[in-house]
This record gives sequence, structure tokens and C-alpha cells, in this order.
Amino acid sequence: MKEVEMTELEEKMLNAVEMACKEIYEQRTLPSTTSWTIAITKELVQLGKNHNMVTCANYGEKDRGEWLWDICWIKTSSNTLDWNNFRGVKFACEIVWERTATLTEILEDYLKLVIADCEYRLFIFEPANQANFDEVVEKLMAMSNNFSNKNGFMVKRFMVIGVLPWNHGEIRTPLVKVWMT
Repeated sequence: MKEVEMTELEEKMLNAVEMACKEIYEQRTLPSTTSWTIAITKELVQLGKNHNMVTCANYGEKDRGEWLWDICWIKTSSNTLDWNNFRGVKFACEIVWERTATLTEILEDYLKLVIADCEYRLFIFEPANQANFDEVVEKLMAMSNNFSNKNGFMVKRFMVIGVLPWNHGEIRTPLVKVWMT
């Protein structure tokens, strides 16, 4: 397992999350976890659309509702939602808000990405601070590395974004880690 630089598409994913966060951080009242999820999902769905992907999610201008993950982009030969022309999954994303989730729930959602057969995997969660982000990411990295090594899976890319808690309208930069197994 090694940490790697973000690809151009991962940079765009981070920018999409940052745009959604800016919108939420500027609110004058404590946002609900649903508000965070909707804002981030809309941005990532639009990014998928901009890359001619079929998008699946519960929010935004998606092609269909959630399928397997909170958000995914599907490759088809026709760029339309036609399962007969399915060519694979380009991107899968899980979003978990720690203030309402246990570490076990975080790891369970992350495991969906570990077993995902796609080019890009993005996991978004809400750490309390940098130390908490580092602690959780260490567990996520170990989980993905152990699974890949034991099961002989090909190299996989993982990106984790930590969205820091809302703090009375303060704009906060998301924490990011990208690695390959």
C-alpha cells in the first residue's frame, strides 16, 4: 500500500466536495446530515454527468436512484441507463456522518468500497478533528490492504475526504488522503 498523488479526476472530485461544503459552511444554523449529503451528492452527480457517465444517487440530476453505493457512475456503451449495454462502474462513493455513526458503521460502509470493482473509490466522513481523521484513515487503509492482499485483488485506488464539522459559518478545508493497495 502506498500513498499517491491525486489524478485530475480526483482533483475534480475534491473540488466538487469543497464547493458543496462551502455552501453548507456558510449557513447560519447547524445543518442536518441530510443537508450535507444532498449538497455533496448533487456536485458529484453533476461531475459524473460532465464525464458522460450514467449516474446513480438519491439526489441531484441523476439518471436513477441509489444503486449499490450512495453514489456511482456507470459506464455503458450507449451512455444511457440500459443494463444490456452495461460496461462497468467507473466511480463508487459512500458518505457517512460520524456524529451519527459508530466506528463499526463507518467500517461497514467503507467495506462496500473495498470490494467494489471500479476505477475510483471515494469515502467521505465527518471526523472530529485531524487526529480523528488520521486514526480512522489508518483503520481504513489497513482494512483495504488486508483484504486486497488476502484475496489477490488487483491494485485499487482509494480516496478519503474528511469533512470537518460545521462551526458557525467558518469555512474549513476538507482533509484528504489517497492511496493504492
